[in-house]
Formats: sequence, C-alpha cells, structure tokens
Amino acid sequence: MQIELGGASGVSQAIERYGQPREVHVTYLVGDDTFAYWQDVTSGRLSEVVPVLERSDHHYVVHTKAHYPVGTFRLLTGGVEPGEDLIHALCRETREETGLDVDIERFMGIVHHHFRRDEDQLDFVSFVFLVSQNEGQLVPEDEDEGICEFREVVANELLTEASQMEALTGQWADWGRFRATVHRLVWEELDHQNG
Repeated sequence: MQIELGGASGVSQAIERYGQPREVHVTYLVGDDTFAYWQDVTSGRLSEVVPVLERSDHHYVVHTKAHYPVGTFRLLTGGVEPGEDLIHALCRETREETGLDVDIERFMGIVHHHFRRDEDQLDFVSFVFLVSQNEGQLVPEDEDEGICEFREVVANELLTEASQMEALTGQWADWGRFRATVHRLVWEELDHQNG
C-alpha cells in the first residue's frame, strides 16, 4: 500500500478512474486558537473527502448541525483515516452521513489548505468528488455526526452559502473561510460543467 497525498492511499488510481481533478492551494492566516485546533486535527488525519451529492435535476445536498450558526448549511465532508484508500473513505463517509450508496461521477478537485501562524504552517487536503445517489434514503447512519437537517440546492446557492460562511465572525470566522473555499471550487466546476 502506497501512502500518497493527505495520508491517503489510492489517490493516483482515483485520478486514473475518475478524471484529473482541479488542484488549488489556499493559505489562511490564523490565530492561536485555530492553529491549535488544526494541530489537534492533523495529529490524527491529514485529509477529508467531500462528496458533492447530486440528487436530481442538478440539485446538490447540503447539511447543517445543531451547533452551527443559525442558517449555515454546507457540503458533506468526512475524514480520511491514515493510509485509508481514498475511494473507500469516500463511500464510507457518504454512507455514514447520508445513509446512501452512491455512484462516483467525477473527481472534481483537490484543495490544499495551508494554515499559517507567524512562521508555522499546517497542511490539510480536501478531496472533492461529484457523486450521484444509487439507492437508500437520505438519513444519517451515524448519529454522532450531529446532522440535524438536509437541504437540496442548485449550484448558484453554493456560492451564496460560501459568501455567508465567509461573513461569519468571532469564533466561526476561520472555520467559515476554510469551509467556503471548497464551495467556491465546486460552484466553479459545476458552472463550467452545466454551462
């Protein structure tokens, strides 16, 4: 087993099978609290999968959790365990968060996140895939995920969600900037695909 980008395995095989993703690098200047949070996260995992779940007629699933700022919805995500096969992680996390089995349509993007505090930097990777529902009902399988509501949105609403997250303040400001990055990439890719 070859460990590749973001601590995952099978990245090159995923590219061969599902297409060359768009790659972007984003640097965030963060404070001590956010840096400490990412130190904790990256001590256990270095990447996540982002299943962009298309339900019907170019509508995509977003979700919220009870502890999020009111009205904040975002794309699904889930952590990749160290050494875990990327496609296995994608299917596992999608099923845990939605209860659905999905078909993988396209490898949309790889986002390299760089969290910088003074001279220190931590890196994290988001692997973004377009997936479509195969079978099942949209109900979280893992209650620990804390998902309390799903919505279906069109591509342009992902851009609206990104702007709302970027406008968050206080303890949510850094989180909002981080989460908005993938939404903007997905919107651009879907706009290109559907346009």
